[in-house]
Amino acid sequence: MINMLNENIFKRLVHQNVKLLKVLFVDINGELKSVFIPDNCFKRALQNELMIDGSSICGFSSIDKADLYLKVDSKSLKIIENKNEAYIFSYVCKSNGENYECDSRYVLKKQIDDYWEKHKFIFNVGFEPEFYILKKQNGDLIPIDDKNYFDLSELSSKIRCEISDEFNKLGYKVGPNHHEVGHGQNEVNYEYMEAMAAADAILIFKQVAKIVGERNGCIVSFMPKIYSDLPGNGLHLNCSITSDGENLFDGKESEYRRYFVNGLLKHSKSLMALTNSTINSYKRTSSGGEAPQYAFSSLANRKAMIRIPDAKGDKARIEIRTVDALCNPYLTIACIMALGLNGINNKESFDLKKTKLPNSLEESLRYFSRDKLVKETFKERLFKKYIEIKRREIIDFNNQITEYELGRYLNK
Repeated sequence: MINMLNENIFKRLVHQNVKLLKVLFVDINGELKSVFIPDNCFKRALQNELMIDGSSICGFSSIDKADLYLKVDSKSLKIIENKNEAYIFSYVCKSNGENYECDSRYVLKKQIDDYWEKHKFIFNVGFEPEFYILKKQNGDLIPIDDKNYFDLSELSSKIRCEISDEFNKLGYKVGPNHHEVGHGQNEVNYEYMEAMAAADAILIFKQVAKIVGERNGCIVSFMPKIYSDLPGNGLHLNCSITSDGENLFDGKESEYRRYFVNGLLKHSKSLMALTNSTINSYKRTSSGGEAPQYAFSSLANRKAMIRIPDAKGDKARIEIRTVDALCNPYLTIACIMALGLNGINNKESFDLKKTKLPNSLEESLRYFSRDKLVKETFKERLFKKYIEIKRREIIDFNNQITEYELGRYLNK
């Protein structure tokens, strides 16, 4: 039996002659997963009858409790213009219909619901994705051009505009886009939106960018640090809270903003295990340049972990500059919401002295594993799973013999 919302989705799909529905979900790392549904199976998908093997998904069930189901999120439907295709995000559920505790979207949904039900708050997010466009040359991957910040580049601008155009076709509103500081590095900005839609959108944006890159014989990479001598890729996260149409972060003396920021700064070291969730992430944040290395906030200093842009009204916000695009956006936003709200509720103070941020995933994970508020946000099972998977990643990396080691030690 299809509920009323999903019945409306079915009618839209039929009316717009959609032949293929892509049902999307994510694993614990924020990696996009999908099931493709032909039009003769739409009703089955909309009745939440799609089963997956959770034991084959990173961070999900063990083999003896593997059967999980996908419950589509009606708000996330996007129909792709002129392609007879659509996609829709889903929540992961257990066989009894309950939400699965290790589903990242569900973790974020709980925070969104908590904001609204207890405080009538809406959390808004805007991402700024940076990426390199690379080409193959003599067996190596090199930047597509040698241009710098805001330079004109026929090669980069063609692909960047294609990415923007494809993203626009999905119903997103693309804003200013430009060449970044690094050779072949670009940035595309798009609309500010509510938290869940923003998390969905960044994953779709990454997918669109990679497809457009492949179509042009290139690789689009969001890896935080690709070249030691060029800037890294960030994913600056802008956010604010609105209540009854009012931006609570507006005004130089906004107490909501101050306490929210202090809540994040107090937990900055553990938060980095989410915002900077890979070994490579710390090669960006530890390399100097404009990547933040200290936990402090500033109106202008772009080395700050949190910058307060000179903006007013509905554009007033904070910018969290540590974040990179390999994070799980759902868990990252959920944790930011929880830590910030805790700061507001407790009128959190923070020592203005700059605190050094972790230099490695191993270090941030140590703080993360001891953070009771983060554990409470994620609940024990997901919390333990995340730590286990990240520790395994560190062990796997440490077991590798790198070219650097061979070059430095082979002939000693």
